[in-house]
Amino acid sequence: MAQRNLGLDLGAHAVKGVLLDSTYRGYAVVDTARVPVQAATEGGPPLLARQAEAVRALLAERGWRPDAVITAFPGSAASSHVLTLPFTDPRRIEQTVGFEVEGQIPFDLEDVAWDWQPLHAHDGKTDLHVAVVRKEELAALVAALGDAGVDPRAVVPAGPAYAALFATGAVAGEEAPPAEPGALVPADLVLDVGHERTSVCVVAGGLAEAARTFPFGAAHLARVVSRDLGLSEADALAAVVSRDARDPRVDEALPRALAPLVRELRATLRAWRARAGARPVRRFVLCGELARL
Repeated sequence: MAQRNLGLDLGAHAVKGVLLDSTYRGYAVVDTARVPVQAATEGGPPLLARQAEAVRALLAERGWRPDAVITAFPGSAASSHVLTLPFTDPRRIEQTVGFEVEGQIPFDLEDVAWDWQPLHAHDGKTDLHVAVVRKEELAALVAALGDAGVDPRAVVPAGPAYAALFATGAVAGEEAPPAEPGALVPADLVLDVGHERTSVCVVAGGLAEAARTFPFGAAHLARVVSRDLGLSEADALAAVVSRDARDPRVDEALPRALAPLVRELRATLRAWRARAGARPVRRFVLCGELARL
């Protein structure tokens, strides 16, 4: 019997959902939907409460009754770390990683929820991706979703979730010519630029080799264009993401506004290549609000 699973992406501007039927043979997309998050008002509810209300509206509007819900942790509050351990044995990694994580964070380990997955093994060493979030922030998310009638089975960091799309074939890999013996497997780069945050993931062979989320999004571009052109932020945002011909002045302002994104992306790729070597990037996948640029 098929199990109906719901994946949620809690954005600052909209909540997105995809409903899947999953069986032992695979899965099928049943439905997708997007509901806007109520804009912030002075003295109004915080973002998390507005996101939960959008989730409630999404379920009511589509009539979805999922058996299980998986959601990505919203925003950039979940920090990402890359640790390198001088061995590859899974048992030793499990015994050691907690001590290493505690040395990387400004909190006691008992105050955070964290998990890890292997990124890359090389020269007898293992690179690990570790995601950490304060328990109080995770508890607030789970409570808000509970108020919306959702009990998530899993809460995952955004970055590594993209790798699963490649590993399961949800995003088809491009055909590549046969690699020479010993050649590095080409990587795919996923860049999801939302309203307030950006997530990036480097995927090779269906596995995440680098992943992080940082503050940057369409709202940042709108603020810069608003300041440069004397527009309201709402008008600037509409001009930035418009599918119609844009004001030439907006196109002139965008390269300056995009500079922080390029800087963060360059730093991410530089750190990845320092660990993974000269692996080529064969495809760049841009998604999120700015995919419309």
